[in-house]
Formats: sequence, structure tokens, C-alpha cells
Amino acid sequence: MTYAQHEQEQLEEILSSREYQIYYEDHRSLLERAWDRIRDWINENILEKILSQFDSTSNTGNIVVSIILFILALLILLGIIALVMTFVRKRKLRHYRPLSQEAELDWGYPEHLQAAQQYELEGEYTKASRHHFLALLLCLNQKGWLQAQQWKTNLEYYLELKKGDPETAKQFHQFAVFFEKVMYGEHAITPIDYQAFKQEINSLIESVSSQPQMKETGER
Repeated sequence: MTYAQHEQEQLEEILSSREYQIYYEDHRSLLERAWDRIRDWINENILEKILSQFDSTSNTGNIVVSIILFILALLILLGIIALVMTFVRKRKLRHYRPLSQEAELDWGYPEHLQAAQQYELEGEYTKASRHHFLALLLCLNQKGWLQAQQWKTNLEYYLELKKGDPETAKQFHQFAVFFEKVMYGEHAITPIDYQAFKQEINSLIESVSSQPQMKETGER
């Protein structure tokens, strides 16, 4: 065996030894390794294709990748916050009963619209919004699209509407969420907010009121 062959065998033994492999094992944290993998993927699949002269190992490259990852993380965080807020609003929809007094059922929807107009003139936009919402609810009740009861929640009304008219149910849900945000104090309603709400909900009331009465079979 020549000296060169002997040296080669020794080198191979050293490289295959456990001590050598342990020394060169990746001792970084999971987060650090994940960061490098994501950075390498962005470099190889996005940046180097967009910028042919882009040096993925340079400091500039690391800064660009960091900015992109920060934006992605921010978008994910905003998405999570939006999902949580939607979940919270739906839970509130389960418990809120819009008809707090039995006497409110005795009114027709035109009376609630008149009350809303009066509160609007007084600048009481929260109360005006509430009567607009009750006007919609009792208009739907009058046409037989749902059955208004003092003990029912907005969620129950929404599910009841969804069986017969999913599109109207979707609109009702949007109004209910906005209305409850105002009633729970999460949103301070402004004149601009109120006018937009008023215009949209009155448009739906007019549309529903022009429809024929629902038959006892549940068909319109």
C-alpha cells in the first residue's frame, strides 16, 4: 500500500467517525433551521428568478428576504385576527335578542321606521339604527319569511332565513353584525356610518315588502 493510499484510508475513517459527524451536526434551533430553509426557498424560487443578478448570500439579499418574510408574517397575523373577530361576533350573534320588549312586536315595520326617523333627527344614531333593524325583522315577519319571537336570537333568525332565502339571510347577517357592534359599544356609529346602514337596510326592506306573502307551504 502506498503512502497516498494509506493517507486516503485514514481520511475516510476520520470523516466517517461518530465524533466528526457529531461535530458537524446542525445544532441550531428549529426556528433557525426553518428560517434558513424559508430564506433559501424564497431566494431560489422567487428572487433569483426575478433578479438574475441577485446575490442570495449577500447582506442585501438577507435584508430583502427578511422584509418579505415580515410582510408575510404580518398578513398571516392580520388573517388570524380577522378570523378571531369573526368568531367572536358569531358567538355574540348567538346570544343577542333584538326584541327586548313584547310591545315591540305589536308595532308594524312602518312604525319602527318612523321611530328611526325621529331618533335620526335627534342625532340618536344608535337608537335609530336599532329601529331600522327591527323594521327589517318585522317586515320579514309580516311576509312570513321568519317568525319573530321575543326569545329568539339573531342567529336563530339567520338560520331560519337561510333555509328559504340564502341571499337575504346573508344580508340579514351583515346588518345583524353591524347592529350588534353598535349596540355592544364596539363601534361608535358616525353620521356617515348611519346613512350607509340606513340606505342599505331600507333598500332590503323595500325589496322584501314588494314580495308576495309566503304561502303556508313555505313557498314564495
